[in-house]
Amino acid sequence: MPEYHIKYYILPLMSSVCTCSHQDMLNFPATDVLGYKKRTHLQPHFVVEDGIRSVQDKLSKGVDVQFGVTLTKVESRNDCVELTWTDSNGVAKTETYDLVVLGVSPDVAASVFEPVKSSLGQIPTCKVETVAHTDYSVLPPLYHAMEKHVVSSADSLTALIQSEKIAQGIHLWTRDGNTEAAHEQPCGVIVTTNPLKSVDTDRTIRSAKFTRVLRTPESRNIINDIFPKPRPLRDGLTPGWTNGQGGVYLVGGWCWDGMVLLEGCIVSAMRVASSLGVQIPWEQNKKRTAM
Repeated sequence: MPEYHIKYYILPLMSSVCTCSHQDMLNFPATDVLGYKKRTHLQPHFVVEDGIRSVQDKLSKGVDVQFGVTLTKVESRNDCVELTWTDSNGVAKTETYDLVVLGVSPDVAASVFEPVKSSLGQIPTCKVETVAHTDYSVLPPLYHAMEKHVVSSADSLTALIQSEKIAQGIHLWTRDGNTEAAHEQPCGVIVTTNPLKSVDTDRTIRSAKFTRVLRTPESRNIINDIFPKPRPLRDGLTPGWTNGQGGVYLVGGWCWDGMVLLEGCIVSAMRVASSLGVQIPWEQNKKRTAM
């Protein structure tokens, strides 16, 4: 592909989707980008209208949730799995369970679960910052020119967006091999990921850092061996731990053969449910529709 097209179109767009630098994106397997484009081309994108918190509340209903817990060790025993952690007060505890599902990044899994220490320890990650704020001055200059002629405040800007039936606008800003994504919410809040410009602290609502799992051809092979499809092992490959062995399962956006996205969380969770004989509601509905 033309270098100009890669540098000024593909890399800013795809690195904003993957929240990583352009160089990190260039290290991804080409099949990740091609697969993403193939599956999303001309397909609608959806957001949760009343916020992701409503999804979290529904998923966690009836589940004993504990915050401030730091997992330190996972060990498979003969007929159970032993977990060791420290609670929010720093008190160490150990309990046994029939099965354990770990929804953590690969670096965390490698640090607490010995069978995957050497393999998942090789998967690259990076830290990404996200800021929720109302500082419209950090949006691109072209946008300010439009804003100056059309609206005079953040409130009227939000009204304009809603009147035009634009659910959410996203602005990309690239500098020195990195791309910032500023995601406008209908309520007037901006969520900026990988900020390249300083956001006014007085207009900052909340900021956080999270781990982004990256991809390389080597890490793709590691993940495909842990989550195997029915196929013979490649020549020269020594069989290792696979998902579910010893009563331990891994789930997450990185636990599938593709770019690290929320879709991977769903696919990996469905895989665990199927292996445990749990009915997946939308799969059942699909069968009824087909009949």
